[in-house]
Amino acid sequence: MLWRNLTTAALTPAIFQGEFPLTAKFRGGPRNEAKSCEYWEKITPRPHGHVPDLQTNVIRFSESNWICINQYVEKNPGLTYVSTWRAASGFPKDTVLKEGTNYDPLERTEIEFPGHWVVGKSTTLSSNLNAASEEMRVSSWAALEKGPALIVATTARGDRDWDQFEYVRIKSITKDSNGEGATIAIERAYNGSPASRNFQAGNTHVASMPWDTRTKLDGRNWFINYATDCPRDKNGRTATDIMVEAIVGPLREGGGLENLGGIDLASGPLSRDIGIADYDGDGTEESSDIYWAGVADFYRRLREGLGPKRILTANMDWDYLHYINGANQEGLARPSDPWNEVSRTVNEMIIWKRLSPLPFATIAFVQYLTREEDLLYVQMHRLLNGYSACLGMAADMKNGDGLDELTRLELFQGVENKPHWLGKSLGEPKRPASLTPNLLGDGWDEIIQNMVPNRGKLVKEGDELVLKQDGRLVGFMTLNLYFDLKEKTDFVVYLDVMSSDNKEELVTREIMDPSVSVKYDTGPIRGRISNKEFAPVSFYVRGAQPGERVEFDLRFQDWDDVRFRSIAVHAAPDTLACEFENGVVLVNPSLNSETLDLTTIFPDRSGYTHLKAEEPVGMENINDKYLPQVKQALSINNGKDVNNPNKLEVLERNAVFLTANRVTATGQPVTTTTAPPPPPATTTTAPPPPPATTTTAPPP
Repeated sequence: MLWRNLTTAALTPAIFQGEFPLTAKFRGGPRNEAKSCEYWEKITPRPHGHVPDLQTNVIRFSESNWICINQYVEKNPGLTYVSTWRAASGFPKDTVLKEGTNYDPLERTEIEFPGHWVVGKSTTLSSNLNAASEEMRVSSWAALEKGPALIVATTARGDRDWDQFEYVRIKSITKDSNGEGATIAIERAYNGSPASRNFQAGNTHVASMPWDTRTKLDGRNWFINYATDCPRDKNGRTATDIMVEAIVGPLREGGGLENLGGIDLASGPLSRDIGIADYDGDGTEESSDIYWAGVADFYRRLREGLGPKRILTANMDWDYLHYINGANQEGLARPSDPWNEVSRTVNEMIIWKRLSPLPFATIAFVQYLTREEDLLYVQMHRLLNGYSACLGMAADMKNGDGLDELTRLELFQGVENKPHWLGKSLGEPKRPASLTPNLLGDGWDEIIQNMVPNRGKLVKEGDELVLKQDGRLVGFMTLNLYFDLKEKTDFVVYLDVMSSDNKEELVTREIMDPSVSVKYDTGPIRGRISNKEFAPVSFYVRGAQPGERVEFDLRFQDWDDVRFRSIAVHAAPDTLACEFENGVVLVNPSLNSETLDLTTIFPDRSGYTHLKAEEPVGMENINDKYLPQVKQALSINNGKDVNNPNKLEVLERNAVFLTANRVTATGQPVTTTTAPPPPPATTTTAPPPPPATTTTAPPP
């Protein structure tokens, strides 16, 4: 099998070969049982006849398809095929939902044991509860709230009797006149619960269950308890044991999916801080610190199960750099967020690749277009393709011809239909805005005159400027920037910055949402910095009104020193200019067209030519409202030479892909990994799962 006993060079999937553009299919291919592997392969998407570089899918519910997937990956060794899971929350295994319920299949978990859910502080029944009753009396209402709850009987010793439990939904709480007890209206046998049963007063605990709001099913997605000391089932297993075995067990030799390229933890990542809760099952509440320690252990064990050559994508959490090596990047999924999410994506991707010791793989896709953005359907995808190529992400492809065919033009060099046609990257994206004057001035002496620290002071140390805490530790250490805007314009703030705290472990801190003293169309969002690497952090504002002494504040979380190698403000959009062996990519996020001088941006390149596109198959079926998008796509990709490279127009919210004279990359772009070593494993190593839970391959 492909993934057994590999040397580093034995197998290099396309996502790790360093050639672009990379393509992806998000949850692509058949999910239901296929009648044969030939049929399964026939209906698996291959846009333009090409197997995508990265493909994700929900495959755990149709084990009969596993042999087809294994064979398909073996036939296409450049493909990285990953299994999609939801890690943070879900509803109990084998829960039966009402027919027609709208839900995400990923919300089904492998959790059966009631102690494997996060619950709140418990109270006790003050009166017996019989199986037919829809009201219960509790000794204290303070620990309960409307929503899901867990009822568990206790033994004579006071331990929880996990065989006697029931999930209910609290519909209302009527407090007693004494202000302590309450009568609770409940829905019995809720959300995968066993049948309603009798419970005794005093010997029964009741606890509310926090639930994940990132779902269409109110109250049904419960948080999995990853705390290292969470209650264990009768086989001695924690929730982490159950989830790790379910996720990576099939990827082991003989497991049925040993050729799979990794795991995608999507749709509700492990990013919600649940806060204080009863993580250890003793009825009292603890800090969420033990939950997050358990999350780290969960990621560590997934990485151990996957090995170093598979990918594990999740949300981009810097605390787990040694385990996660990519993201299901929904930061580009909501363009209606005025491309704020794009700003975050640019910042996060660049610093992630600098910090991470692991090979990098990420999928990005367009989703949830507004009505206005739907009229820009093709260029929204072209913009995605541009950002994906520049940042090293795999761009999700739409299936089909007609309008969807136009969204894939740049990924396969137009009519040439070549994958990875750009070749290797020549380095991190360039920022053409930096070629315009710095509105703060030149050199630290001049720049300092246009900045005012608050609860801090500025000190020059060699070529660096350091913001040091000074004054009361109240609010935030702040650096206010001042500059003039002569007309309505986009502007971007660039920092080359890091936190300075001399700690061995990786520490991150936020730069809070900056405020701007003039009105604007779309504003900046918060950023993050680390103590391990200087990083370019940008704050992009579109359509700022003119003004003198415009104020832009940078508020830093925590009080450690902040070190700057540069600070600049440019009255220009935050365009990206990205150079590859066989061409260049220009990306313009502005609401206005931008003219770029390629001779200045890429002084050693020449021979620029637009890609060549033709009318798509099914042109006659394209709705008239999209015809301007068709015209634009064919105009941008007209196959003509760029005769005036010092005045290349890139339309608003758009990207341009050009071929150019070939240059050869001297090697992979060098980025020094500065991440600290991974933390030691916790001492709560789980026992091996019982044989009954071992996943085996389906028969051919």
